[in-house]
Amino acid sequence: MVKLTGSALSRALRHWPERWRAALVFGPDEGLVRERAETIARQIVPDVQDAFHVTRLDEDRLKSDPAILSDELQALSMFGGRRLVWLRLQADALAATVAAALERPAGDSFLLIESGNLGPRARLRSLFEKGEELAAIPCYADSERDLAALIDGWLREQNLAADPEARAYLLAELGRDRAVSRQELEKLALFFADARDRRLDLATVEALIGESGAADVQDVVRTALAGDPDALERRWTSALAGGVQPIAVLRVLAQQLIRLKPLMQACASGGRPAEVVARARPPIFFRDQPAVRAALARLPLREWGDLLAAVVDAEAAIKHGRPAVPLVGRLLIQVATAGRPPLSSARGDGCSGSRSFPLLP
Repeated sequence: MVKLTGSALSRALRHWPERWRAALVFGPDEGLVRERAETIARQIVPDVQDAFHVTRLDEDRLKSDPAILSDELQALSMFGGRRLVWLRLQADALAATVAAALERPAGDSFLLIESGNLGPRARLRSLFEKGEELAAIPCYADSERDLAALIDGWLREQNLAADPEARAYLLAELGRDRAVSRQELEKLALFFADARDRRLDLATVEALIGESGAADVQDVVRTALAGDPDALERRWTSALAGGVQPIAVLRVLAQQLIRLKPLMQACASGGRPAEVVARARPPIFFRDQPAVRAALARLPLREWGDLLAAVVDAEAAIKHGRPAVPLVGRLLIQVATAGRPPLSSARGDGCSGSRSFPLLP
């Protein structure tokens, strides 16, 4: 039984131990989940597209036929060699089915499960963290250190150098999803493929990376944190029109709120927002600093907890089929107006919930 993180995870991804017969790769970073699952899969079978050695299952298939997982794990390869059973799940509901299948002999089959975010008490996560010969691999958004290593490694591979401002911009704009980060870096690689000048400057990076909508996502979140509902309405409407996905906004908002906590604690202990922001480590991206200072100046620590809980509730509701646009829209207004009296008392135009904000598609 093992929960793989840090250097132990790096070693396992390079040389997967044969003693483990199943792995759960889970977390909110879907791109990183997919990348690590594929890395493991390629060590189990020589060709992940080989239908004779790889069986792919999903949640719907398992719900309609719970016995299929046990059957596939016990099946033998027609041509010899190890088999891979690759299962994609979105939630914790089928943990009992997975546990029952793992209790039976599996021959030489390996079970690989991809899942979304699972809390510490999730049954599926607990099964893999405590079970013998099982591995649990959490995949969270890249930390500053992870993202710096990804960017610097990519720069070396491409024989490129980056100005400090360009590198800082990449660190601020990438990292919400590993797959998106790699797609954005690939866009830069294509641009510089035949270039003689191998140095990335800020203007070029801003122009290329901003096309993905990441800049719109960041602008929406910055405006909400800054506490400007009118500007937020314009940015949110523009972002939706440009194809930004509400779930992307929700995840960036969650990351920003999590980053705020130690800063808010420092302010609660007597620190001034400007000084707390200036001393923050890792440093706060210069474009985020005004919004962070504004949030620290108006948000009490108790409201921070309420906002983060609301983000978690909104993501869960979206995963269960609730419309994302109105949920995220209301949450953004909640962030922008938190720590302030209702608009009815401040402006005489009704409470915060009565704004003509474009919540619905």
